[in-house]
Amino acid sequence: MNQTKKEMDINRYNELKKKYKALLEENKCLKAKIRELEFNSEVVISHHGIVQPRESLFQEPEEFFSNQKSGAKTFEDSFSNDKPVTQYSQSHEKIALFMSLFKGRTDVYAKKWQNKKGSSGYSPVCLNEWAPGICNKPKTKGARCGKQSYGPLNELVIEKHLRGGAVIGVYPMNLDETCHFLAIDFDKEGWKKDIAVIRNICSKFEISAAIERSQSGNGCHAWFFFEQKISAVQARKFETSLLTHSMDKRHEISFKSYDRLFPNQDTMPKGGFGNLIALPLQKIARDNNNSVFIDENFEAYPDQWKFLSGIQKLPKKRGRKKEQNLIGHMAGG
Repeated sequence: MNQTKKEMDINRYNELKKKYKALLEENKCLKAKIRELEFNSEVVISHHGIVQPRESLFQEPEEFFSNQKSGAKTFEDSFSNDKPVTQYSQSHEKIALFMSLFKGRTDVYAKKWQNKKGSSGYSPVCLNEWAPGICNKPKTKGARCGKQSYGPLNELVIEKHLRGGAVIGVYPMNLDETCHFLAIDFDKEGWKKDIAVIRNICSKFEISAAIERSQSGNGCHAWFFFEQKISAVQARKFETSLLTHSMDKRHEISFKSYDRLFPNQDTMPKGGFGNLIALPLQKIARDNNNSVFIDENFEAYPDQWKFLSGIQKLPKKRGRKKEQNLIGHMAGG
């Protein structure tokens, strides 16, 4: 009798343990959903101090966003340089300008994470993360999962980044191995001297460059934008020519602070997305005067949006011509 009761207690314990684990998984999923709902429903304060619902940030009707799935013009494509954007512009105008410049893949994006031990990194955002019966975390992670449903990079994600709700990274290389921008990363000692040389060479060849102080404040990104998407091969040749010419003209500069290019590949790696770059103007970093665009004196432009609005994108043909001119100057000494 005692043996039977003991077995019943063990079975009941095991059953309760299974239910407990199931509840833990469900709790994780619900917390993730709550965080998403909190972001979508939270209110924002305008510069006039009036509490407004989030929807007022966008003047376009709801069907404008749903039409994007059917091949309609995207939000950033609707942006026009005819009307300069400033710090006093509407939020949707700022977001449209931002997305017209920092344009990478929109079918997937990355978000920065940090664990309890202090380690941090970026991972693609998966809509199935921690979903009961679908996600096998922590047993299976990343590309080995096979059940990913990547979140799209849209206006709400960009807004969350700009307002400090997340740190978002974009994948510059498109599926057809093209890109709309290219960036150079300088993040070691001597970056100020190195980027000053890059500025001078760009000025000589009339190349528009946007210099962003990094999130840490100990480096920078030099951004170059193209009017039309170009092959990653062509974009990287252009920047390689720029760097080589800069070193050729300034022998005392070794470019030790140079780290990498974005994109860092000519072709899409099998089973991957290519390297990612953190988007600029993240609110928390911006509050520390980092992740902002700076002038020749390394001071932040007083109106970041006005500066971005005035950037001249490099036409495709002109980009190739600039590359040829740089190579010609190198050959001719």
